[in-house]
Parts: sequence; C-alpha cells; structure tokens
Amino acid sequence: MSARTHVLMNATGPYRFYGEAVVSACIATTTDYCDLCGEPEFIDRCQLKHSDAARTAGVLVVHACAFDSVPADLGTLFTAMQFPPPALCAHADMYHVVSVEGSPPGASGHATTFRAAVHGFGGAGETRAQRKASARRDRVEALQGQHVPPPTSLAPPRRCSPSSKRRRRGARGRRRRSARSSRWRLDRRGKRRAPARHCEWDRVPDQH
Repeated sequence: MSARTHVLMNATGPYRFYGEAVVSACIATTTDYCDLCGEPEFIDRCQLKHSDAARTAGVLVVHACAFDSVPADLGTLFTAMQFPPPALCAHADMYHVVSVEGSPPGASGHATTFRAAVHGFGGAGETRAQRKASARRDRVEALQGQHVPPPTSLAPPRRCSPSSKRRRRGARGRRRRSARSSRWRLDRRGKRRAPARHCEWDRVPDQH
C-alpha cells in the first residue's frame, strides 16, 4: 500500500503496537508519512531507530498531526517567532484551553484511546530511557555540526548542566558520609556507643 501513494496518513493505533511497521514500510518505499499519534514513547522510538534511514531516503516522517497536538506545537512556534534575531526565546510555558461549541459536556473517547493511555502510563520507564538516549544523540550531533531538531511543547527531555550534576553528586556523597558517621559503633568491650564526635567520653581529659 505504501508503494502506491506519495503520502500515507496513518490513523490506526495504539501506535506502539501497529505504527512502527508502517513507518518502516514508508521509508523502504520512499513514501512520506504522517499520523495522529499522541504517544510519546512511539514518537521517541521512531526518532531513535528510523531518523537516519529517513534522512538517507529523503522521506518525511511527521508525527502528532492531531487536534490535541497541532495547536500546542503551533502555539510554541508562534511564541518563539515573536523574538526576531538577535533576540532568543530560551523558555516558554504554554497553557491551552479548549472549548468546542455544540459538543456534549464531558470528555469522550474510544477503546483505542483508552488502550494507548494505559500502555503509555505503564511504559513511562521506557519513555525516560529513550529520552536519555535521544538527549545523548542530540549532544553528539551538535558536536558534529549536524542539524538538531528544535524542541516542541510535547514534553521535551529535561536537561541539566555539568555543574548541576556535580552539585547533585556532591550532595549525595555528603548524605552518605553523614549516614555512615552517625551509625553506632562498638567499643573495646563490645558495647555500642555513639560516634566519637557525639561522645562525651572522648572529651574527658587524660588523668595520668
């Protein structure tokens, strides 16, 4: 099917189960691909596994072209464009309020949306691991001078500077040393006593 068209629109989910094979087929047949996916795990996995192949084949793979994703990304892009060079938008907090006229009150969905949500929350660990790998890949591409895609409002990976990492490691080391020094110790007769820095016995002057 992908070989008989120029652009394939995939609307069948959950994408974590049925989407990757379609992406692979589109890349193999040089067919552009788009979907309605709102599953971060699937989007990150496709970026890690198929980004190089899609670039080599000249294929566009565009995720999250749905009602709940497009306004968020376009709003973030519009906000960033309000800062013309040399100004730079370093951070933007986006809040979205949606109201639809004529629709019944309350949210509605179907079985596929429910399955995608359940497996998405259950696979949060996989998503975190993939985003760490994606962050490492972005740093390598930046060092090599390659193009790095700009972050979107779809939960970008959180990054920290080397100095903040050192501060966190130092704090953990201080907590460990403090925990070790506060443990009870045994004296020569096998009885428990407090550490030396808290023990008044060590402060008694020598009587000899």
